[in-house]
Amino acid sequence: MSAGLEKTESQLKKAYAELDVIRERKADIIEKEKAAMSHIENLENQRILQIVDTYRLSGDDLKRKLAAIMPANAPKSVTGTVPVNNERNNENEKDL
Repeated sequence: MSAGLEKTESQLKKAYAELDVIRERKADIIEKEKAAMSHIENLENQRILQIVDTYRLSGDDLKRKLAAIMPANAPKSVTGTVPVNNERNNENEKDL
């Protein structure tokens, strides 16, 4: 094997290893985001129950109160992820 090819193979192996580390970190961040969103949702639900209990609200009154206190930038849902396939598929490539 030529020195240039060996160097390229080594760099490619290193690049794939770095990509794996990045993906692991990304997965951790996504899990933390899901946990934070769940915590926020629980707190929002707790607040709703406390408001209903405090003011003895009807359904329409509750809707008006919630519309007044909901922040405009409140997250609606957690965005999903799209799986990525990184396998090489080149039919023109010959075995070395």
